[in-house]
Amino acid sequence: MRRFLRTGICLSYLFFHPLGVYAAAQAPDWIGSGKSAQYPASCYVTGYGMAEGDNEAARLENAVQKARADLSAKFIVKIQNSIYINEAEASGKARSEYRNTVSAQTQIKMIAVDVLQWDDRHNRTAHALAVMDIEKALTNYSMEYEELAGKIRDLVKLGEEAESSGNIRKAVDFYRGTFPLFIEAGEIKAILQVLRGKSAFGELESLGEDDIPVSQYELESRIGRLLIEKITDARDAALSIKETLKSQWKERTPLVIDPLRCRDTDFCSQFSNYFRDILRNELAGEFKVIDSVPTVKDKTGVSVLTGNYWVAGENIRIIVVVTVLKSGSKPATAMVDIPKANIEKEGISLEPRNYLQAMEDYKLLLPGDVISGDIFLEVWTSRGVKSLILKKDDPLEFLVRVNQPCYLRVIYHLANGVRYLLFNNYYIDPSKVNRAVTLPNRYLISAPFGVERFQVFASVKEFPDVETRSAVIDGVTYDTIFAEDFGDYLLVSRGIKKDDRYITPIVDKFITITTMP
Repeated sequence: MRRFLRTGICLSYLFFHPLGVYAAAQAPDWIGSGKSAQYPASCYVTGYGMAEGDNEAARLENAVQKARADLSAKFIVKIQNSIYINEAEASGKARSEYRNTVSAQTQIKMIAVDVLQWDDRHNRTAHALAVMDIEKALTNYSMEYEELAGKIRDLVKLGEEAESSGNIRKAVDFYRGTFPLFIEAGEIKAILQVLRGKSAFGELESLGEDDIPVSQYELESRIGRLLIEKITDARDAALSIKETLKSQWKERTPLVIDPLRCRDTDFCSQFSNYFRDILRNELAGEFKVIDSVPTVKDKTGVSVLTGNYWVAGENIRIIVVVTVLKSGSKPATAMVDIPKANIEKEGISLEPRNYLQAMEDYKLLLPGDVISGDIFLEVWTSRGVKSLILKKDDPLEFLVRVNQPCYLRVIYHLANGVRYLLFNNYYIDPSKVNRAVTLPNRYLISAPFGVERFQVFASVKEFPDVETRSAVIDGVTYDTIFAEDFGDYLLVSRGIKKDDRYITPIVDKFITITTMP
């Protein structure tokens, strides 16, 4: 990247029902921080969102969507952390199940979550707090898992009966009907472990392990045998995915197709971009494919297709999931294998150029928990937030939102491991609080290419000076390269150990960007 300027309890899917919009002049205690004395962390999990705009209904809906996403992210982060930190605890089967059900998720479905809303009409800013009662949620999710397991058993039995009678197409439809249920059942297992305060792998086998007689992958293999499907390339795979989604997804909505993510990570590759284009062309004839999520007032019926891929022996295994953004429900999913050699012979890279460096940074940057502090920090780019693939000379701007005056330290992690200090003490003054702030400068993507990250730290006090150096990389001069050991810096700034320089609480967020020539 070129860093210089070109100048209640309910199992019928009552996901979020408002407890009411506060009309009183006095703001509730959770405004800004997302924390409330009424909802202590020992009994509740909460998610917070804020939005601005002239239309009151639109900004309230936007704030609610962000609160949902924030609550969902707290579970996703914990589960991802368990995959990497506690991987040794899991059997291959358990690890695979979690990866197949949560790695591709853009949002986890929340059951019986209440939402509080408050609108600051004077400043045209809306706030929302999503509240989950842990004890109620444990009961609700356990019941939901039992119901899903029962539905899977019934569909498998019907499929086997149809197969025995020679009705192959009907058998395939029954088997494919289990796939979204497998995704939700695996997701609920992971959520229950988080709610119990355990590792995502801690007691996986003890939770209904015998309730479901076969796995999704076993049924996918059975379908392939029944249909005598031979998938040889990406186009065959896209066709198979289309047929599977068609059989499951009846109430269709406009669909955004994200690029596949590499393995269990948040980054993409040349293959991600290549397969997205092929899949988009294949699905466009059957579904209403759109380029991006529209404005909040039009996003109610929008879904997004996300996915991950892994190298499994001689094959590339792909799993995709359709998620309804408003509810987090998963109406359709598909799994398919492509011979790895047939992709490699086309010269398509399965990993980003700096895969090993990117993996080390990923494990370093992934927090052990979502930090809950007095500073609320939101970070995004002019090109979006997730599954970003940008090419040479693509323009890029960075945006932030905070709930109080504070200082920002902004670091861009280049693909070659260099950490470039963009700003050390960029001040957000009171007039910009709760507003979308575009950081100075417009940037262009350039070499080195690969997985890169944009990271923002926020503090109510000025950051101390850090050691920097200058270097020329691919013909570009970088005059403020972060020279301290970054692992040590994270340990200090995230509060794992005390240091007099960093007594003030600091929060940080990062966004992953995959860049290509």
